[in-house]
Amino acid sequence: MRAKARLIIVGCGHPYGGDDAAGLEVVRRLQEEGLPPGVEAVACGTAGLGILDFLYEAERGILVDAMVADLPPGSVLRLTEADLPEGARRLSAHDVTVREALAWGRRVGVPMPQELVIIGIVAKELGLWRETLSPEVAAGVEQALALIRQEIERFLQKTGQVP
Repeated sequence: MRAKARLIIVGCGHPYGGDDAAGLEVVRRLQEEGLPPGVEAVACGTAGLGILDFLYEAERGILVDAMVADLPPGSVLRLTEADLPEGARRLSAHDVTVREALAWGRRVGVPMPQELVIIGIVAKELGLWRETLSPEVAAGVEQALALIRQEIERFLQKTGQVP
């Protein structure tokens, strides 16, 4: 594991999974825009335990992923680790829930962010081996980007950096 940025944004998803690629699209767009020093956006692929490698030693983390919820497709949710459902089979389309991965990392002593935010974009179509997002989720990506930009600004202000 390597030391990471002070604020790490981890986009999860599968590039051929239809709306499951929402987190990857968010990261791609952030990388194109450019990020301030100390802020990094990375594509993780499917979440699971692999997210721990990306969160290693970061002060703050933001996970962004497609999610399944009883809400309209494209809805964007801002959750904290405490908000993640306990005992849920899945928050996303991956085998290990985000909550399970984070709990395991803390249990074995992985240096994790003190603050972690999860941005979920409610999917319409998962696992269809498509390279495009549904129109609803594409609109949700725009909302997620705006929310993440606010989180970046809040982090920079909190640490005394000028946004």
